[in-house]
Amino acid sequence: MRSFAIRDFKKGLNTSKVPDKLEPGEASDVRNWLMRDGSLELSGGSAMLGTTAFTGSVTGLFSSVKNDGTAVTWQKVGAKLYARDGSADWAEVGSSLFTAAGSADVASFAEWKGITGSWVFVSSAHSGLFKLSVALPTAYVSYPSAGFRGDLAVVQNRLWVSGWPTTGGSLDTTGFQLSYQPPAALSSYTTVSGEAYGTGNGVLVTFAQTLAFKAAGATRNCFSVSVTDGVETFTDTGNGTLTGSAGGTGTVNYATGACSVTFAVAPLNLAAITSTYLWEDSAADGLAKFSPLSAAAGDGHAHYLPQPGVGAAMGAWAYGGDAFCLHSHGVYRVTFDAYGDPASNLVFRATSGPSSKLAAAATGDGIYYVDDASGEDVRVRVIRTVNTAGSVYVDNPSVSDDVLLKSYSFATASVAVKGDIVAVACASDSANDTVFAFDRRLGNVSRLAYPARIIAPSGADLIYGDVAQGSVWTMLDGTLFSGQPTDNFWVSGDHDAGYDGQKRARHLWVEGRIGPAQTLAFYADCDGSGWGEIGRITGQDAQVDEASIGAVGDDAVGAMAVGRYDTSETWPFSITWPWNVKYRKAKLKVEALGVGPASIDSLTHHDVRYCGSRMPLKYRT
Repeated sequence: MRSFAIRDFKKGLNTSKVPDKLEPGEASDVRNWLMRDGSLELSGGSAMLGTTAFTGSVTGLFSSVKNDGTAVTWQKVGAKLYARDGSADWAEVGSSLFTAAGSADVASFAEWKGITGSWVFVSSAHSGLFKLSVALPTAYVSYPSAGFRGDLAVVQNRLWVSGWPTTGGSLDTTGFQLSYQPPAALSSYTTVSGEAYGTGNGVLVTFAQTLAFKAAGATRNCFSVSVTDGVETFTDTGNGTLTGSAGGTGTVNYATGACSVTFAVAPLNLAAITSTYLWEDSAADGLAKFSPLSAAAGDGHAHYLPQPGVGAAMGAWAYGGDAFCLHSHGVYRVTFDAYGDPASNLVFRATSGPSSKLAAAATGDGIYYVDDASGEDVRVRVIRTVNTAGSVYVDNPSVSDDVLLKSYSFATASVAVKGDIVAVACASDSANDTVFAFDRRLGNVSRLAYPARIIAPSGADLIYGDVAQGSVWTMLDGTLFSGQPTDNFWVSGDHDAGYDGQKRARHLWVEGRIGPAQTLAFYADCDGSGWGEIGRITGQDAQVDEASIGAVGDDAVGAMAVGRYDTSETWPFSITWPWNVKYRKAKLKVEALGVGPASIDSLTHHDVRYCGSRMPLKYRT
């Protein structure tokens, strides 16, 4: 007698080998289960952000965080851009910001945080260039005369643009235009002191005004705003709110200059109310200024980087002090001098690159991207720094060797990183319905089912834009779509239980954790005879130890909660079912049928008895 246990589930999905060559713990197929440290965990489902779903596919998605930690999200649907401030519902930014010409474009976002505040630039090939306020997500500054629009990145304190229209109207699809660097010192910006704001009458406590800077320049924005009546002074929090020294409250729109303050005590009759603030104009001396090109090192002027010979530019990402510019058929590496000016602009890799402008993401340990330049041998690669025997160099190995990706389409792929997970959304059978989740720490991969057109990090979550409707959803947060169980399964390799011959397993032992509303079903396929159910367990069965309340695994994939229906309780269980079947090789499958968390710690072929080396009856002639 002997047992054959599957305990190490951190090895992930492997489709590069035939099922009978897999190691115990590797999956021959998986959907919506994650292989974590020693356990197999149900990934959970989705929850829609906001209550409004718009007509059309999401073609732009980005998230940021205010100074107070509030999440801010933008999504593009058709010609419209919508913003969600915290838990509020979606509100449109402007009116058809991208116009009809850019309605089919995929929007490009780039965040910049500096002494003038937190801003997100957004553009597309046929729209304008806009700067969104993180503090007030529906507020924006438009740069209609900047002349540059397209795909954006912020690297070395400059805005990089690729795919912009040239003078003749055709797009420059291979080069990068770099903007001015914004001034680094507050003294370089214009300060307005003591500007007339209003006059007290001893009764009114609320005063609204539009600061005068905006009337003299539509591309200006303000920051560091204060208002005072000589008694109470309002100071700027950086989140679009003003805090009074005596308890008053106020708001400011940095993009428009609209300001409102409510004093704790009405200002005295004829008391002068004044404002003090700074303003900038990014189109005159900042990230929306693209000419003239640099004349001297360190002058902060614009640059142009031609990058021919490796196909269309997909975007630029910063890593290790350099910029890596991905093209459809190659990668350029740009190095910088002490001033942040480009020092070299050379091909780093040829015949390697993504076909989608969303198919890359930068992390602390490298830039992950989809390499489908060959059209056949599709890989997910990482550009990283390697230190070997004192020699430091940059390479870009594949991290997807265990999975065959050539049957999927990555023409509209999207890549996002959160915590340990690198998520890659792609299409199966011409539908965006698959997300591969690569675990950077464990080196494994899982396969998830989400109809994701675009994915992005957002706070502690990953979010995705729906391919069928204008809605945004969380991923891996444990809530389930419409309260129904997720489409899920995990399938083992085709194992011989350590003996290449016929044997009989008397029992199947299973250990794990389960939520009170969950049901798990277990199946076996012996020698290709088809799936037969062995047993199932619910969260209410006697084999569940309700006295031991805890979490599924470590309750996280990186920074994301997983396997959660609610956050109340999960219970350990141990169960054994009679199996008593003769087989040569057998695959096991687990499926969650209910709602809630679940994990598996071990699957054991127990009491295995050898029955000789004869072939199974079905194979005899």
